This record gives sequence, C-alpha cells and structure tokens, in this order.
Amino acid sequence: MATLISFVGDSDPLRNDYDGPLLHLARCLKPQKIVLIHSQRSVQQNDRVCEALRSIAGYDPEIEINKEIISNDDVFVFDKMFDILYRIIKNYRENEDIVLNLTSGTPQMISAMFSVNRLSDLNVHAYQVATPVHSSNEGIEHDNQKDFKKLLHQDADNALHFKKRIIEDHGEKFQNILARRSVKELISCNDYRAAYQLILKYRPLGKSSQKKLNNSLTNLSDAIRYQNFIKEVTEADLPDNVKVLLNAYLIIAMQTRRELTSEVLIRVKNFAEACAKYYIEQKHSGLIILKKNLPYLNEKNCPDGLIDFINQDSNQTKKFFEFNDYLSLPLYVKIISFYNADDEVLLSLNEINKVNGTRNQVAHGLKPISKKAVKINLLSQSCFRLLKLIFGVETKWINFFDRKNEELVKSLL
Repeated sequence: MATLISFVGDSDPLRNDYDGPLLHLARCLKPQKIVLIHSQRSVQQNDRVCEALRSIAGYDPEIEINKEIISNDDVFVFDKMFDILYRIIKNYRENEDIVLNLTSGTPQMISAMFSVNRLSDLNVHAYQVATPVHSSNEGIEHDNQKDFKKLLHQDADNALHFKKRIIEDHGEKFQNILARRSVKELISCNDYRAAYQLILKYRPLGKSSQKKLNNSLTNLSDAIRYQNFIKEVTEADLPDNVKVLLNAYLIIAMQTRRELTSEVLIRVKNFAEACAKYYIEQKHSGLIILKKNLPYLNEKNCPDGLIDFINQDSNQTKKFFEFNDYLSLPLYVKIISFYNADDEVLLSLNEINKVNGTRNQVAHGLKPISKKAVKINLLSQSCFRLLKLIFGVETKWINFFDRKNEELVKSLL
C-alpha cells in the first residue's frame, strides 16, 4: 500500500487557483493512505486540507493525522523535524510503500524530508512539486482566509486533463540542486548549523568552496551555541570590551531573526546591565565597586540624595535598597535617572527594563509567556542603540546578517 507522508505548509491545500504541493501529489499519485504532520499553525487548516484531498474525483484516501502537533518554535529546528519524521517513517516502512513530499513546510521540514530520503536503509520515494509558473511563490498571497468552496471550484488542477508538476528525487544532479536550495533557505533563516550539516552530508560544492563555506557556517553556529566570537567581530578595529558587547548584540540579533523569544529575553538584560555599568563608570568614576565580581554602590563616593531617590518608590514593594545590595538593571536605570532624567540612554534601557518581569518568568519558571507582551525586535533595536550611543559602534553592524547571508548564498552559486 502506498502511503504519502507530508508536513503541511502555508501553500496547502490551495494557492493562487492551483493545487498546493500536498494536494497535487495526492492528485498525481493517488496513494491509499496520507499521513499529515501538523504544526500548531497548520493544524488550523486541517479541515480544509482533508476536504480538498477528498474532493479529488474517484479518490477516497485514508487520512491519518499524526498525533504529535509540532510547536511553532520547533518548526525551524532541523534536528527536531528530522527526529519526528524519522520516527514516523520507521513505523510505516515495513508494510507500506512510502512517498515523501519535499515541498510543503518550512525549510527545516523540507531539509528533514530530503535527508531522510537519502538514508540508505530507508526504501522511500520523494517528490518535489513545482509551482504552476515554475518560479518562486514569493509575493503570491496565501488563500487561507478565502471562501474555500469557491477556491476548490476555481482550482485549475481540478480537471480531467491537468499538467503534472511533480519531480521525483532520484539523481545526484537533482540531489545537489535540492541540497543547495535547502542550504540557501536555511541560511536565509539563520539556521547555520542545519545548513552546515546538510553540506557536510551531501557535499554539493567543490572541495575548496565547501571548506570555506563550512568554516563560515561553523563560526556562526558556534557563536550562538557557545558564545564564541564571530570572525568579523574579532577582526574589527575595536577595543576588546566593545568587541565582547558587539558579539553579544549580534547573537541577540541572530536569535531575534530566528524568533527565539526566550533566548532573547535571557540575553538582553545581561547585555543592558553591562552597557549601563560601563556608562555609569565613565560618567561617574568610583561610584561602582566590585565585590566578588559583583557590582555594588560605593558608599564612600555615593552622592547625597541618591539612596533616597532609589528608594522613593520602595514603599509599594516594602524593599528598600541598601549598600549591601548588588546592582542590577532596574537600579542602573534609577542611578542614571538621578543624574539626568532626560538622558538618551534611558530610552533604550527602559525598553529592556520593561520586560524584566517576563524575563524572570522565563529564567525561573516554566509557564508560557504571552507573544503580545514581548516585542523582541524592539529589544534587539534597543541593544544596538546602546552600542551606538555609549560606544559609537558603526551603523553597518545592524545589517551584518543581511550582508553575511548574501555572501554565504553567493558561495553556493
């Protein structure tokens, strides 16, 4: 029995008055069973997907919904997509002819499909589905919110004679093309580790080109995994302390682009504290001292009125600041406000300080956080403003990953 296993993407089941990839594969191959792997986002379209599949004339497949619904955060993690898919295929492969959809889903989902298809111990067939115009879908809106009955009626592929757009993955040339395409998409999503793993496995480039690209991808991947320095930061003509903070900002920017909200929340407070501490030390030398590597107010150099200013709102919390309390971001904000309430640096520090409660919830608890409560793009922008205002870092660094990704993609050509 033939079984089609497919992730469900934004182009399923219909797009631009044609079959989406999943529906088109079912129409062309008519497998007896279809296994749908949903994310939290795509599961909302499940009824439409099933209705579209059953609308194919003379075809009534057994449709099975995989029990594990993938979180929206995990759909961009290659390792998790591969593990989920591999487990599913191993459950079906003994008694069934497996067909994989290489087109639906995120780049990480597609790469997982592609990788599983290339494992020697699995006997599967995999297909890519070309768009009706044989070019990118970019700029073509999704049909998810439109009248579905009308869309089914308008589907140009829903006809006795339709043009098949499926391409089977069965050759080295196609493997290299698809591998490069998958690597390109992974790079555009800043998933450098998954891109590196694909290149290492399929080796779609010449030896010297591959070595150079692998070195770049490894450097970027290790930066986010181990806080290693990004090569361009190491080579920059900047003081060492600024390099540390610039590297930290770029890691935050990378995580922001990948929508890793929890990771961003954890990092931005530490970043802001480091910037604020340096700023205060430059403006008011001797005000901060270190004890066991923690910052404290120096009682000997503390100006009159500062402690009262810090404690003026403490009646509400019943927690008064004392000299044996080490300094943190909320206290840095108060210290800077004491000296200059209109200081431009405060705008960025306050933007980060506003999410301190949510950050602590992530760091010390297990409850989910509200998407609406945290705008990580604003946090990342605030971090860069601190670098620019306090250290004079050039604006070019804010677009570092756009330029870097363009450079990496060019090396695939």
